[in-house]
Amino acid sequence: MQGGHSLPGPDAVIMEKLLAVVAMLANAGKDTIFKVAAVDEGGSTTTLFYGIKAAIIALLSLVILLVQGKPLLHLPTLPWAIPLGVLAMTTYTLALKSLASGDASTSVTVFRLNFVLSSGAAALFLGEAFTATKLAGLGLSLAAILIFFVGSRAEARVAASLKGIPLGTRSVVLAVLACVCASVLNTSNKIALNAGVSILHLIMYRYVVVCIISALWIGKDRGSFVPSRKLLIASASCAVLMLVSMFCALSALAGGDVSVVIPIVSLSFLFTAVLSFVFLHEKLSAMKILGIALAVAGIFIIG
Repeated sequence: MQGGHSLPGPDAVIMEKLLAVVAMLANAGKDTIFKVAAVDEGGSTTTLFYGIKAAIIALLSLVILLVQGKPLLHLPTLPWAIPLGVLAMTTYTLALKSLASGDASTSVTVFRLNFVLSSGAAALFLGEAFTATKLAGLGLSLAAILIFFVGSRAEARVAASLKGIPLGTRSVVLAVLACVCASVLNTSNKIALNAGVSILHLIMYRYVVVCIISALWIGKDRGSFVPSRKLLIASASCAVLMLVSMFCALSALAGGDVSVVIPIVSLSFLFTAVLSFVFLHEKLSAMKILGIALAVAGIFIIG
């Protein structure tokens, strides 16, 4: 599928939003899988994890292109590979380090606030209009995330107090930085799609760049290139989910507004919270449940 092209009419609009929802669900799954793997690793293998995941995504994209009989070289996409690869590496390294060092619900919630900055950038630089309905949906989504964050921090504060240790802020700071970088990445993706890039080629080239940066980074630190069995399984699982998420999100962005698609994708924190509750035994407090309810309402209004 080529960027910048979409079917006209209401059916295309519905499909764009369905693709955004699929991307959201895939994001939640990958965030939870990494958190489970990172608990035992202590966040020390973040670069290796992301590098392996990038290599698998690039390889899967290559296989799909070969199966589809498409050429591996797509000239309009090449100029975007390095800047988007560097942006992706910066964004997700910060996000993964935040996720590894802090509460999953808090880290992911702060990171997903990038939809606010992305929507603002879309209005300023892409000329996207804000209807009353869209603003109402965005407002509910923002309220949901803020309530969710307050609830998460309150729980973390109590847990830190019981252990007699200060409440750390490193995870939140990293998540905020990742949030800013993600908003730039989201806007850049839309600009690239408007310029006529191929989605699969963009994914493949971008993750080749990420893989190279990861390898250079690990080599510089003289780290091991051999992952543990758990990290390898987590990397492979997340690679598949990330490929699905990226393809669906970029396909939705190709014809849809950043201020509609990105908020829906960003609300993956809903399902991350539920999965963290089930698999990581993180608490699902009344504040978090209220945030989830508001976010669901926001999705319906935006949609």
